Amino acid sequence: MRNFIYLFVLSILISSCTETYVSTRDIDFEDGKYILEGEVFNGSLVRIRTIGHPSEQNRVYDLTKVKNGIPVSKEGYSYDKGNFKELTLNTGLKTYVSDLIEYKMDENFYNEYYSDGKVSSKSEGTIKDGEFEYNGKTEYFDELGNLIEVEYWKDGERVDK
Repeated sequence: MRNFIYLFVLSILISSCTETYVSTRDIDFEDGKYILEGEVFNGSLVRIRTIGHPSEQNRVYDLTKVKNGIPVSKEGYSYDKGNFKELTLNTGLKTYVSDLIEYKMDENFYNEYYSDGKVSSKSEGTIKDGEFEYNGKTEYFDELGNLIEVEYWKDGERVDK
């Protein structure tokens, strides 16, 4: 009996720690928040490739982290290069995500990457309605990591400094 209780508690802990992955096609957007089955969504939204060669289908384009129905970060992935790991959506569909990140966006920054993982650009700004609005400095780098250009933005418009 004691072993049964331990197993029961362990299964609850494990299930509460797992990430919920949901296709962007299966989620609703109401009153400025993402909703899944009538509840405010917490988890990860994935946009997957459904066209092209069968070996490239069900590959993740991007993954958006959502807390209390609001997007807080987003990462874009290569769908045809890199090492892939399997993600299972809430529907049971198996998808695959590359370890090659093409861009990252959070509440303050938007960074793009070369295929070798080096930064190609860094931008300051904020997320508004799920989209990044440039606000601050954007730096561009060559493939060796050297700074090659700087731009300045205010409320999504490029400005002279």
